[in-house]
Amino acid sequence: MSNADLIEDLSSYELGVLDHYTVDSTKSYGLFVSLKGKHVLVDISEDKFIDERRKFACYLSDNSDKLEKNLNEFIESHPEFLSRQINSIGLHSKVLDQGEVFWDPDGYTGLKGLVFIA
Repeated sequence: MSNADLIEDLSSYELGVLDHYTVDSTKSYGLFVSLKGKHVLVDISEDKFIDERRKFACYLSDNSDKLEKNLNEFIESHPEFLSRQINSIGLHSKVLDQGEVFWDPDGYTGLKGLVFIA
């Protein structure tokens, strides 16, 4: 069985809807965006900055076309990510317009606004 067979099908989740979701047996709060034809969870820490994190998650969702354009540019500049997919984007940082991008297989990059950073 390949890793692709083990990846959970998230396509039934509605895009851009803030809610609690169970993904890979883990309960998370956030919303889904579509990047490169795949549903990606934007995972939001439920802490004292939750309102700001919700706004940033909605900003990512509302600008998913620009986010995908920037993702394509990032991959073009960093070809080692060509064969990877984004697993999730975590909004956990104290820097509220910044995210953590988790890739499958193995990889981690940042997100500043709508720009992917290595």
